[in-house]
Amino acid sequence: MKKFTFSMLAAGMLLVCPFLEAQSFTVKQVMIASGGNYANPDDFVELSSYDPVSDQSVNFGTVFTQSVQDMMISDGFLYVAAQDSIAKYDANTFHRLAVTAAVGVNKLAVYQNKLMATFAYPVTENFIREFDASDLTFLGSIADVSDESAGMLIIGNRLYVAVPGGWTSTTGKMAMVDLDSFQLIDEVDLGSEAMGIYNLYLANNQIVTVNRSAWGTTTGNLTTINTDLSQFTHYTYAESIGAGIGVYDNLLYTQMNNGIGSVNLETMDLEKSTVVEPFAMSIAAAKLDTVNGLFYVTTTDYSALGAGFIYNLEGEEQNTFDAGISAEAMAIDYRSSVGVQEFHAQIALQTYPNPTQDICQIVLPDELVGAQWKICDLQGRIYLEGSTDLNRKTLDLDMQGLQQGMYLITLRNSQAQGSAKVLLN
Repeated sequence: MKKFTFSMLAAGMLLVCPFLEAQSFTVKQVMIASGGNYANPDDFVELSSYDPVSDQSVNFGTVFTQSVQDMMISDGFLYVAAQDSIAKYDANTFHRLAVTAAVGVNKLAVYQNKLMATFAYPVTENFIREFDASDLTFLGSIADVSDESAGMLIIGNRLYVAVPGGWTSTTGKMAMVDLDSFQLIDEVDLGSEAMGIYNLYLANNQIVTVNRSAWGTTTGNLTTINTDLSQFTHYTYAESIGAGIGVYDNLLYTQMNNGIGSVNLETMDLEKSTVVEPFAMSIAAAKLDTVNGLFYVTTTDYSALGAGFIYNLEGEEQNTFDAGISAEAMAIDYRSSVGVQEFHAQIALQTYPNPTQDICQIVLPDELVGAQWKICDLQGRIYLEGSTDLNRKTLDLDMQGLQQGMYLITLRNSQAQGSAKVLLN
C-alpha cells in the first residue's frame, strides 16, 4: 500500500475546505506479458505496451523464462512475476531496474516500500515473502501459511491472502498477515465451497473471494468473509467461474463460462451471466479499465495463436490489440491530470473505525478511486490533504497529530465527490 505523506497547514490559515481543483485520470498504456509457446523452451516471456490513444504496441523487454503469472504498476514502476523471477521496470522509459530469483512466484502487491509476493508450485514452504520494492532485495518470508497461495488484498496494515493450495486441494483457505511485523495473524479454512480461491476484493466492508471452478465443472462459488475472518458465507452459481476481472459500479466482473459475467455486490445475486460472449480460445487474462469502463481480454491456444480484444461494459467489441501467445498477465497504467471540473455524483463515504483515536480508513468506491482528499474542521480550515492511489481500494488517514474533535473528510475527482464526518477522540 502506498504510504501517504501529509503536510500540516498552519492553524491560522483560513482555507475553504471544498476545493476547486480535482484530479481526472487517463489510461496511458496497457502493459502485457506473453509467455509464448509453452512447448518451446526457448520462447521466452515478452513484455509490451499498448497505447489505447495511438492504437500502437511496443515490445520493450524479455524475461528469460517460460511463463508469466502477474504484472502490477505502483508509483510509476512495473513489477513482473514470471515463473522463477521478479523484475522491475520504469513504466516511462521501459528500462529494467532490478531483477531477482523467485522460483514459484505467483501474485504481487505493494505495501509502503515493500513488495509482497505469493508463491505456488514447485515451492513447498514459505508461500508469502517480502522484498524491498526499490531493488527487490529479499527481506523475509512467513513459514506459517499452510499451502500454495494466490491473490492478495491490503486493508490498512493487514494483508489478506488467498490460499488455494495445490491442484489436489479440496478446500480453500484465507490467511491474514500483520504487514508491520510481517507475521501471520490467522489462517481460516473456508471449506470445499472455497476450493480454487484466487482473487480478493473489498466491497461493502467485507472481503469477496473469487473461487475458480475446477476444470470441467459447470457451477461456481464466491465467498464473502468479514475482515477478522470470524464469519463467512458462500454463494453458488450455475455458471463456471474463472479469475476475477474487477469491480465497477458495485458489480463484480469475473471470467464466466469462458466469457465475462457479473455479480451484484449488494445482493450477491448473478447480475448477468454473459456480459461478453464466450470466446473460441481460452481466456489468458482479463483486466477492467475503471476509468473508461472497458475490458481488456487476451485469448490463446498456448501454442501458436493469441489475440487481444477490447470491449465496453455492454459487451460490444471496441478494438483489438497485439497480445502475443499466452498473454497471461496485464496491468493498466493510470495517469492523473489536474484541472477545474464540474462534479456530479454525491457519495456517502464508508469510514472505520469512527470514532477513531489515530487511523481512519476510507473505503474507496470505484467512482472515487484516484480522488484528491482533504481533512477539514467544521469551520472549513484544511489540516491535511493529498491524493489517493488509483490502484488501491482503501485510503488510510493518520489523524494522530490533530486535536480531538469532529472533522470533515472530503474526496473529489472529475466524476464524483464524497464526504463523511469523523470523530477523533
